[in-house]
Amino acid sequence: MLLFAWIPLALAFVRPALAAVGSENTTTTISIYNDRLLVSINKANGAVNKLNFDNTSLLGVPSGSIGKWYFDVQGVPAVAPATSRYYEIGTSKVAKFEVVSGKDSKGFAWIGVIMTETVLRVNMVFKRYFFIKDGETGVHTFARITLPQAVDGVNYGQLGEFRTVFRPNTNLWTHLVTNSVQYGHLPSAAAIAKQVTVQDATWYLGNTPEDPYVSEQSDYFTKYEWAAQYGDHKAHGFYSEGSTIGLWTVYNNLEGYLGGPLRSDLVVDTNIYDYYVSNHRGASTPYLGTGYDRLFGPTFVYANKGGAMLDLLADAEKFATPDFDVEFYDSIAPYVEGFATSAQRGAFSAKIQLPKGAFDGKAILTQVGVDHQDSMDSTVGQYWANITTNGKVTIPRVKPGKYRLTCYASGVFGDYIYDNVVITAGKTTSRSWSWSPDQNGAEIWRIGVPDKSAGEYLHGLAKDPNHTNHPEEHRAYYGQWDFVNDFPTGVNYTVGVSDYAKDWNYIHYSRYGGTYTRKEYVLDNVNEWTINFELTAKQAVDLPSKIGTLTVQLAAARTPSGNLDVPEPSSNSSDLDLSVISNDNAPLVWTIPYYHSSSCSQRSGIECYNIANKYKIPGSQLKQGWNKLVLALPYNASGGDANFRQYSVDVMYDAIRLEVGKDS
Repeated sequence: MLLFAWIPLALAFVRPALAAVGSENTTTTISIYNDRLLVSINKANGAVNKLNFDNTSLLGVPSGSIGKWYFDVQGVPAVAPATSRYYEIGTSKVAKFEVVSGKDSKGFAWIGVIMTETVLRVNMVFKRYFFIKDGETGVHTFARITLPQAVDGVNYGQLGEFRTVFRPNTNLWTHLVTNSVQYGHLPSAAAIAKQVTVQDATWYLGNTPEDPYVSEQSDYFTKYEWAAQYGDHKAHGFYSEGSTIGLWTVYNNLEGYLGGPLRSDLVVDTNIYDYYVSNHRGASTPYLGTGYDRLFGPTFVYANKGGAMLDLLADAEKFATPDFDVEFYDSIAPYVEGFATSAQRGAFSAKIQLPKGAFDGKAILTQVGVDHQDSMDSTVGQYWANITTNGKVTIPRVKPGKYRLTCYASGVFGDYIYDNVVITAGKTTSRSWSWSPDQNGAEIWRIGVPDKSAGEYLHGLAKDPNHTNHPEEHRAYYGQWDFVNDFPTGVNYTVGVSDYAKDWNYIHYSRYGGTYTRKEYVLDNVNEWTINFELTAKQAVDLPSKIGTLTVQLAAARTPSGNLDVPEPSSNSSDLDLSVISNDNAPLVWTIPYYHSSSCSQRSGIECYNIANKYKIPGSQLKQGWNKLVLALPYNASGGDANFRQYSVDVMYDAIRLEVGKDS
């Protein structure tokens, strides 16, 4: 684990008090500032090497790969002289910098720097935008990728990652904050000195139980425990206990990001991240080709001080709305290609009659014709909002065009989908819909709550009782929860008797082991889970003429491909079969394709790429009285990227339901 170096804070840049905002351009750096904030960019590598707030350096002293706020990508083809698809943008030393300035309609002055770099060998153009405004202690940022014309013979493939990284080199920061529930101390230098590596980006720190991080959070540190789902995420960052300073990445507009509200990703560890694109937990990523052009952002990076950690977070979260600073954004739009002004946007308003029992609903606008998780068209934004209990939803500031409307809600199986919603600039599209729930006969039973998450099961969202911050259990390194100890004879669930919060694990493995505390792999009583249930005489009437529909909604699945979205070369199959065996009959098989795979489980997730299937069980295979269903993964199956080659394939259940009715 890389921790911030323990060195004194850098001396702050002090500008002359001559204007509300200003700039300084030297042979090596270009800086913009207002009365309280300074952003200085190193022209040689394109990284911010100074971010100063009220005469305090938030980055510290640049030293190699630390002490800087940079911008990188995993997706530039490895054309000579490059040998990797990874590229840190701006390092060519030929990036161009432009200073722009103006005032918004309220008279507030602003200033910005636009960095442009063309990677000539592949003809990809990257831009990064920084703006600061008079009276604000934050930086408005955007990023852009364009590929005007693909180079003949170059395989561009997928854009695997695109992000900014704030990587300090200072002892200023004491706490990392994902949200108002997930926060804690950074591990101390003493704890790190005795750490033991257990998997990719994961360490055992239990050798120092007195360390504040260990006592508060976990015996393990993994960067994945600090991830966030983007759907309701507002802000994340660092806090300084001594200086009572906070630094926050605020998500005020996610239209240019990818993956929709179910996407989750890294937001903090010893760095602060802003992932525009990533497949860390199986989210879809776009293919690059001629004409690709997407603007990512805006994001507001905000500094504040003088309060408790969660109070400063709440202050930052106030800006996490698309209506924030609209006059300012309208005034900079001419300098940010692809960003629409208020006059160029419309709005969406709807009244949706929700199914009975629905709660916590969301309405999403994305690309027409594809699942909202796969909306990759570079010209189409993504927008969503929560649906009120009376079915109303409003989404402001939507770019004009045609969209797919997707609605989902907790308590309801399936989604509501309507294609070709038209948004027109300067107008509000108002519609009403009635969402009829998915039904396949009389419901016999269900396990779990359909909510796109495996959080209700053992070690899901339950709070860890053994650490004082009581983090959600799923956030810990998965090896902290030993499946074999929890289920020594496997999962054997009886409907009406068992409790899914205790008797159904949050991860269904094919094999279990290879962890810090269990090196050997256990194969028996792992890959097959049993569900026992009783059909009454009334439910069993005329069964041979009926069909049992077993709906299995998954919060995530891990095939041998892990999260790579490409075939796995070390495995006989890149796909994954999840079979259902009813009363010892021949199995019904759902083959989950490799491109729906995620690394949710070993990366501390609880909801990742969602998929579902309906198994049609002949009524002749069911009977009055007690029945048995077995959910089976392949025996002793593993695979994945280089970091997780031996890790078990698995699934994480959202919810399961059995209905019996006439075959439709």
